[in-house]
Amino acid sequence: MGMPSKLSTSEFERRISHRNQKMIGSYNGLGKPVEMECHCPIDSGRWSSYASSVLRSKNSACPTCFKREVADRTIVHSHDKTFFSHYGEVSSYWAGFIAADGSIRKDNTLAVVLKYSDSNHLEQFKQDIAYTGSIKRYSQRTNFGIVETTSLRISSAAEIIKSLSENYNVIARKTRVLVPPESLDLQNSVSFIKGLIDGDGSIGENGAMSFAGTYAVCEWVSGILDTICPSNRGGVKPYQMKGRDLYGISVSPKRGRALVDLMNRIAPSRGMARKWGRLGKYTQGD
Repeated sequence: MGMPSKLSTSEFERRISHRNQKMIGSYNGLGKPVEMECHCPIDSGRWSSYASSVLRSKNSACPTCFKREVADRTIVHSHDKTFFSHYGEVSSYWAGFIAADGSIRKDNTLAVVLKYSDSNHLEQFKQDIAYTGSIKRYSQRTNFGIVETTSLRISSAAEIIKSLSENYNVIARKTRVLVPPESLDLQNSVSFIKGLIDGDGSIGENGAMSFAGTYAVCEWVSGILDTICPSNRGGVKPYQMKGRDLYGISVSPKRGRALVDLMNRIAPSRGMARKWGRLGKYTQGD
């Protein structure tokens, strides 16, 4: 529902008061509203679009907040522009994660959006790539109720987008055309695959592992998994997902537990704890 073009001062104050009572996020990420010079706490997370529409109305009762909102949206924050220009365990992991669950936009923006319970993972990416901006929190009403998400958007990211394409074959609109990287050693390949699985795969509580992607990527992933954990039953084979232009791979719980342990040993630096950290060490005969 669109916001009205004008709001009376009393209506503005009523809505701000109501919004404060239901506030979930905040600009500084500490769970508290940020007090501004005008004494109007505005967070730039869940309520940023609402605040913007209110503050842009001709009857805006809060010009200071309007200026702060505009400033926050126009600042170009810095990041490590060489992060993906060289191969490394950490950069390969995030390249795989972005390949599965990231977004590259025409305006040279790199975006990653996760559910709010995975916000710590996004904080790790922010730290690794030395991004100086903030992570935003949003709320969206869906058929399944209110969904809370957390988002990191890096603007003016032409250099890292170019490096992702040249070194890892990660491009925009990649869902049905993604191909695997070509020049990774075993450690970087495993790290890239961990990123893929964290972004678009699953590891069950019993160790069962699955991943969905293009045929080329699934075939490459299958080859790496068969290399580090050979099977006498023919290995992992990609299959076409019913009713979709994508393919998948599935690994049994027993072999999945072995792969989790082996992959953590080969590339231990990164990985979602809820997927890679809960199974313990695999032992012979498990």
